[in-house]
Amino acid sequence: MYSSINNTKNHMNLFESLELLQRKKVKVLVVDDDKISRTLIKTMMMKNSLYFELEIDEAHDGKEWMDMINLWTYDVVFLDYHMPRMNGIECLKWITNPNKPNVIMVTG
Repeated sequence: MYSSINNTKNHMNLFESLELLQRKKVKVLVVDDDKISRTLIKTMMMKNSLYFELEIDEAHDGKEWMDMINLWTYDVVFLDYHMPRMNGIECLKWITNPNKPNVIMVTG
């Protein structure tokens, strides 16, 4: 294993990896009926985005989630568990986009 790590012909070095991350654009969707929770998640993401560019969209409830999740491709979704009209678990059943996002369930 040690020799494969040092083989720079076949592996990127740390600086090349960081450079790629810096050019990466991460598309995030924050789904929560509470505006303060959405703002808090967005603020935490922006403060910790040292190596990538963020594009953050918001949805206020399950209906907006359904409109957005199959229209756009997201890398990460923060999904509130308790929402009116459709909870987070019910929302997950509506993903038909073949590029399924990484979903982080949240609750307040």
